Amino acid sequence: MAIFRPSAGIWRIRGASSVYFGTSDDEPVPQDYDGDGAWDLAYYRDSNGLWKVRGFTTVYFGTTADDPVPGDYDGDGTAEVAYYRDINGFWKVRGLTSLYFGTSVDAPIPGDFDGDGSDDFAYHRSPNRLWKVRSFTAVYFGTSVDSPVAADYDGDGMVDLAYFRSSNGLWKVRGFTRVYFGTSDDKPIPGDYDGDGSADFGYRRPAGSLWKVRGITRVYFGLSDDDQVTNPYVE
Repeated sequence: MAIFRPSAGIWRIRGASSVYFGTSDDEPVPQDYDGDGAWDLAYYRDSNGLWKVRGFTTVYFGTTADDPVPGDYDGDGTAEVAYYRDINGFWKVRGLTSLYFGTSVDAPIPGDFDGDGSDDFAYHRSPNRLWKVRSFTAVYFGTSVDSPVAADYDGDGMVDLAYFRSSNGLWKVRGFTRVYFGTSDDKPIPGDYDGDGSADFGYRRPAGSLWKVRGITRVYFGLSDDDQVTNPYVE
């Protein structure tokens, strides 16, 4: 469980560390940028396109019109700096590739959906329930009010399409399972909290700083205005 507190520029990882890194102008973008198997503290400052990875590197890449979408797009075990420009569906991965995929109404959700070891370009279009993974699949799944919570829930090495419906706390993983867990006050944060290789259903309730992972634990951690950084592609 991890948070970034913009007001103080502090990162807190429960049970591990607290460090000051960044400002209220920065967006946290943690990933494994150096290939050591652990995620690094990193932020993106859209005012000038600055990416900074703590103890590793600093680069300028992107503009105020871009959303950061770092990931391991070439399967080499390290995350690449990348952005998505939603005004025209433009993806650019630094030093690797650029392409057009998506529109202004799409939310980027890159991940390894086909199990080949590299992240795929993918998006979720909430108005018509479309999920599309480039060169792999396109399906309609869920409703316009559902939040995408894609993750590897069955431990097979592939990211599964999944959504959370806050009105009734429904989680649905396509082709796998459905459970009720959470309320309209909760922010879904799936992740592998017990280290078994598959994602668990988890949420954070900002009002009371409650984190709850189904069948595993519940703890109070952080403040209501903290940004969760456990899963960067879930709001």
